[in-house]
Parts: sequence; structure tokens; C-alpha cells
Amino acid sequence: MSARSAPRPPIAAGAVTYGVTRESLLERVDDQALAAVMSMDRILDQQGEAGAGGLPPD
Repeated sequence: MSARSAPRPPIAAGAVTYGVTRESLLERVDDQALAAVMSMDRILDQQGEAGAGGLPPD
């Protein structure tokens, strides 16, 4: 049997092997989402400073 035809272990088995939990994955996703929002906010601020338009401040 070649390595290609060998059955893969379930994802959960790999997650246990590497110490990944649902909570740790959610924390990582939350951190990435926060970074993306902050990056977009920074870009929008720079565009506003450059007079690129957008919504007026409240």
C-alpha cells in the first residue's frame, strides 16, 4: 500500500496530536479578524486624510 492510498486519520485525531482545541482555533480566528478590521480601519483613515472621500464623520 502506497502512502497515497493510506487512509488519513480523522481531523480530530490530528488536532489532539498537535494540541489544537476548538477554543484555541476560535481565539486565533478572533485575533485575525481583529487584525483585519484594524488594518481596514487604518486604510480608511489614510484615504480620508488624503481626501479620497467616504462618509462624513458623525
